[in-house]
Amino acid sequence: MCSGAEEKGETEAGWISPPASPSSPRLLPTRLDAAAPGTVLAASFLVSAGLVVCAAVTMPPVWILLAVLGEDPWPPASWVLGLAVCAVVAFSVFAALCGLFYNLISRWLGSIRLTLAEEAPAATGPEPGSPSDDSRTGPSAPTAAS
Repeated sequence: MCSGAEEKGETEAGWISPPASPSSPRLLPTRLDAAAPGTVLAASFLVSAGLVVCAAVTMPPVWILLAVLGEDPWPPASWVLGLAVCAVVAFSVFAALCGLFYNLISRWLGSIRLTLAEEAPAATGPEPGSPSDDSRTGPSAPTAAS
């Protein structure tokens, strides 16, 4: 007696059984029911801190260029650290709130359905420059006209 998952072609891990052609990927249907607010907070903190580092690397050359051109750089260098800390905190809190709102909305309206695909291995042929069994070249190859 088969279960419903086996009748649909699903395996024990949830992957849909391999398709008839080996080049087609295997599929895993899944649902995104909830987002852990702590994980969203940590990920958004890391992303915003990385963006602050990128800005910290690019701002000094811009300030130097503006000073050479005689322009007054904005924001002043004394404000940058305060602005960066505020941006990181605001971005992280906003992302965590969005995660909480997603959890509330997904309970009321339903979650997002995703289908993950496993990449099929690339077909490999003989390497260039290596002799092949079915092709004979060189002086030992027979010629058609003698």
